[in-house]
Amino acid sequence: MRHKKNYAWLTGEIYAFESEPETVESARVIDNFLCTCRNQEIKMTIKAACRLFSMPRATYYAWKNRLVNGALTQREKEDRALRELILKIVQSLTYIPGKRPMTDLLLKRFGFVVSRERVARVMKELGLEASSTRRKDAYKGQLMNLHFCCAVTNYVKQDFYIGCRSIVLTDITYIPYGLQKENFAYLCTYIDAFTKEVLGWAVQSHMTEELAREAWDKMMNKHEQEFPKNAQVYFHSDQGCQYLSEGYKSLFSGNYIQSMSRRGNSWDNSPQESFFGRMKNRIGSHFQMFKTVEQVRKAIEIYIQEANTKVPQDVLGGLTPQLFYQYRMTGVYPKEQYFEIPAAELYSLEEVIEENRRRAQKAAAIRSAKRKDYSQAGNNEKRDALSVVRKDIIKLYRRIRQLKRQASDLKILIEKAEALMEQALQAEKYLLECKEKLLEEFNECIGWDQIPQLSYVARFHEVFR
Repeated sequence: MRHKKNYAWLTGEIYAFESEPETVESARVIDNFLCTCRNQEIKMTIKAACRLFSMPRATYYAWKNRLVNGALTQREKEDRALRELILKIVQSLTYIPGKRPMTDLLLKRFGFVVSRERVARVMKELGLEASSTRRKDAYKGQLMNLHFCCAVTNYVKQDFYIGCRSIVLTDITYIPYGLQKENFAYLCTYIDAFTKEVLGWAVQSHMTEELAREAWDKMMNKHEQEFPKNAQVYFHSDQGCQYLSEGYKSLFSGNYIQSMSRRGNSWDNSPQESFFGRMKNRIGSHFQMFKTVEQVRKAIEIYIQEANTKVPQDVLGGLTPQLFYQYRMTGVYPKEQYFEIPAAELYSLEEVIEENRRRAQKAAAIRSAKRKDYSQAGNNEKRDALSVVRKDIIKLYRRIRQLKRQASDLKILIEKAEALMEQALQAEKYLLECKEKLLEEFNECIGWDQIPQLSYVARFHEVFR
């Protein structure tokens, strides 16, 4: 429904009826408008009122019928129940999921089967806007520290799916907090690349080697027994100075091997970068309320706990990271039946997960090829002085034409406003000269367009539309 203002001349002043995006609110406005017209003995049909507010008559009659009979359709009852379930999910989380994860959560928590489009519509009616992932290169504009020859070899090479606890990704990100976001906290995490589970994390007010070591100690205290003893375990990071320090390198011995991304390449550590991006978009707006690092640490602790135990992921077959790890270790399905169908008759979760990862790798390869083509095209492009100047001329010509068009429209609008100003001044002079009895008749504000001295009001909306 289009969002627009409609004006009607009613008792004593101009009432502006604004049609709401919601059908119920718009129908209620039309009904109130018709009642006002009847009270003022103004002829107004339902057809004309619906046309005035851009609403189909069938929609208005349906709303009126429900209002009289007090009955809701089956779809309206389902929508009402869906709203309550969505609000429960949002209240239980620290962020607003998108339509896809919301659909999965409705199914897993309440067994409510619904389409993604319907979930998106209901969320829009509730005014819920999903927290979307930022599409930004985390390394863009980053300053390079130390010499690139100091870096460790990249053993992972974007092959993140070797097995559980075989590849652990780590990185450090900054979190601005405070009323003016003048303070900074720094978060270091260790994430299992295969299960997406956060194994260890730490928050401090300074980005030092101690921050990475504290997160390492938390990870080892809780998950050291889970790392394979007969295979190599790779701990992958970027080329930050914290990970290049001698103190941090001393942590690696035996099966533990350090690996590093290529210089300035965020794709080599993409699962870790994605985790930071989702976290900042989902709970980043709350950081402005925090006063201390301890408050930031508490919020991140709750978010990580939810991410590990409550939030299902498509790449894990709709399981949470902890459930997926238990499934991989025990081979026991989380459910014996799906939609009353035995799990043994369905594709296994491993097949589903493998297919999702194959598609993700194929999409990443396509993106990489496109970036390479664009880069080569940009390098091969001829950039002589004459071609640069000619491009500038084309841009300026388009901009001048656009500004001239806007200036022409403004000139016409100014002329209309000035003409109406002259007529309004004449109307003021006319009313001052009128007798008191005649002046009282004009106070009704009805039929002004029939009086030459006051007829300017019929064109008043042309200036303020």
